[in-house]
Amino acid sequence: MTFGFTLLAGIFIGLVLALIFGWIGAWAIAGPVTALLKGVKSIEEGHYGYKIDLERRGIIGDLISDFNRMSDKLSEVDKLKSDFMSVISHELYTPLTPIKEAAFQLKADPRLADSAKSLVGIIDRQTAKMQNLVDEVLDFSWLEIKEWKLNLDPVNPRILAQEIILENNEKTAKKKIRIKEKVGEKLPTVKLDKKRIKHVLNILLDNAIKFSPEGSEVVLTVDRVGGGVEFAVSDQGVGLKPHDIENIFKSFTQVEDHMTRTRGGMGLGLAIAKRIVEAHNGTIWAESPGLGEGSRFIFLLPMG
Repeated sequence: MTFGFTLLAGIFIGLVLALIFGWIGAWAIAGPVTALLKGVKSIEEGHYGYKIDLERRGIIGDLISDFNRMSDKLSEVDKLKSDFMSVISHELYTPLTPIKEAAFQLKADPRLADSAKSLVGIIDRQTAKMQNLVDEVLDFSWLEIKEWKLNLDPVNPRILAQEIILENNEKTAKKKIRIKEKVGEKLPTVKLDKKRIKHVLNILLDNAIKFSPEGSEVVLTVDRVGGGVEFAVSDQGVGLKPHDIENIFKSFTQVEDHMTRTRGGMGLGLAIAKRIVEAHNGTIWAESPGLGEGSRFIFLLPMG
């Protein structure tokens, strides 16, 4: 009887100890693994320099140290890339301004032959194209490397929509595209950086116009949704594949590369738009039924 009780007690104590040590062992492994997964996710989202602040020995400790060293190196490389982009953009910008001004002066000269005016027109258009690309890179590098602040002011979304349509009239007229405005009733004012949000809308409208056929329609919708105001730009253009929708807001991502090359662009516009919207604590996303079915780009800004 005593022996049987002692045996059962020993088994019970052994099971309890096994559970305790098993839990300790699982915790010792699960903690670092969870931290590593969080670190990988952070780097995947572009937050380089993320550190795992855990002290461990053995293989897990080596893995944590290797991850932290890799994260530091990625942060250094990312800074070098941003610095390079900023410097090279400024260096490219310097000669472009006088070239554009010279082309403008030549076009205005009445003594210039028609054949020469045609060549000057080519110079002027290509200089403007290059200047737009450099502006895009400058915008991106500025958002990357500087601690920047938003100039928040109360803005009427209806007036903002009307202003942005007027600013894009010249582009739409060239392709015989009509911008249709759909603005909800009794929209609240929203505190935002008007210059930056106009930049976002210009990026979305520029893409819609660029990738839409002549004679089609682009729709700018502004409406109250939940606790915020939603802006959406819809087109009847080339559309998006599911894979493109997932990656479209990443830096240097281009949809249908051969088409992008013919229309210009570096794949930075939507990445810039995403950063600006997120700085306003908003969200931005894209929708499309598929290739050839048009696209819809939406961003939602909180009212607070």
